[in-house]
Amino acid sequence: MFKNRFFILATIISLIFIQLMTWIIFLNRQVLPPEIPLFYYHPWGKDQLAPASQIWILPAVSGGIFAVNTVIAWLIYKSDKFLAQALVFGTTILSGMGLFFLLRIINLVTP
Repeated sequence: MFKNRFFILATIISLIFIQLMTWIIFLNRQVLPPEIPLFYYHPWGKDQLAPASQIWILPAVSGGIFAVNTVIAWLIYKSDKFLAQALVFGTTILSGMGLFFLLRIINLVTP
């Protein structure tokens, strides 16, 4: 599986996205307000706010999804290459979305 260029590229991009999320949070942790808008599925207002420490949920969930999907893709690669590629590609998309949402939150709450 890791001899396939698609898997190597998608894995590297996902890891870069997750690492960028971690560094962005680490570098901006001092300027974050006590509460940040994290839960966009709630109605507008106080329900959307969460403590600033919960922003670490984004890279943690992305990393967890990356780990699970990579293991599943590795296990099913010989029997179904398309599904394995779809899992790895989906992981890259989700990691990119996590980075995008993190940048939006940071841009919204920092001066």
